[in-house]
Amino acid sequence: MPKRAQQMTSSTARRSVPGFFLAVGGACLVAATFGGRLAIGLVTSGILAVCSLVLVLLGRRSETYQGLTEKAPDERFARISG
Repeated sequence: MPKRAQQMTSSTARRSVPGFFLAVGGACLVAATFGGRLAIGLVTSGILAVCSLVLVLLGRRSETYQGLTEKAPDERFARISG
């Protein structure tokens, strides 16, 4: 795989996890609003938004997060997976 394509895949994977958290937060907000519990929905979506922000800001520093989201894992993750 060309280096440019690998960088794009890695970047997409890094954004998909926080994006998933935001989508689940939105779904929780909608479900709680329909259930008549707007406050719980706001708290839940706020917590998931903070988790998403933490992953975006600190994800570059965490070797574990990088190993899980990169297309070609380094030798440590290759040995762990078998």
